[in-house]
Amino acid sequence: RARSLTTIAGLYGSVDSRRELYDAAVAAASRAIELAPGFADAHSTLGFTLFQGRLDAQSARAPFERSVELGAGEATVLARFAQYSARTGDDAAAVPAMARALVLDPLNPLIYRAAGSIEYAARRYEASIPPVRRALTMNPRMSRAHAMRGDALLMLDRVGEARDAYGNEPSADF
Repeated sequence: RARSLTTIAGLYGSVDSRRELYDAAVAAASRAIELAPGFADAHSTLGFTLFQGRLDAQSARAPFERSVELGAGEATVLARFAQYSARTGDDAAAVPAMARALVLDPLNPLIYRAAGSIEYAARRYEASIPPVRRALTMNPRMSRAHAMRGDALLMLDRVGEARDAYGNEPSADF
């Protein structure tokens, strides 16, 4: 519920409704932790809602760190932590978490897309392309993946290739 509310607020919420939706998302994630304090995904989701919804990187750190303590064997928990770490400039935490996520769930295209975002956040644009390409071999219609590839190509000044990648993006939002 918390991740859904965060996504709805970010992509579709009106300016007037976003705060209420983000507050509801944080409340849902907090409630999940109350119900299951040892559930890594609940802590990871609270970090996600605080970071993505409220843009509160500082408050998101503790739940993300707790999620990794509890869920070191869960690829999605590690991938979310890695993306948070990369976007807050902590490449030293992001890279091993992402590497472990890829080992744990090598058949999940979402994990490969996340791996591409880790490289992009570190401004390793060329290195961001292969994992995104891998995700697209698994799911050619995956939203955001073509756009992510286009972003990297654009940063590499490969404008024609970037245009083609953007043209293949199935989601108009990206």
